[in-house]
Amino acid sequence: MPDNEENYRQLDKLISPSVSRVFAEEDLQAGETEEAIATLLDEAFTAGRLTDKAIELAESRYDGGPVDEMLEAIKTIRAKNSAA
Repeated sequence: MPDNEENYRQLDKLISPSVSRVFAEEDLQAGETEEAIATLLDEAFTAGRLTDKAIELAESRYDGGPVDEMLEAIKTIRAKNSAA
């Protein structure tokens, strides 16, 4: 199974280059790879560019921690938006 940094790089490839990566890259440089992945998911979601493929990749690799928490938050927001 790939390590967190490889997971970040794979996820990064699934997200549009137009999505800001400033905060995610800062987390990555600080050695906080799971935080970097969660931040990248958040940045992509906020920009309206989070793909189902990116979500599926993150879900398949994480069960708990900041990535899982971000995925749950995204699902909650999507559910609220679709119900509105």
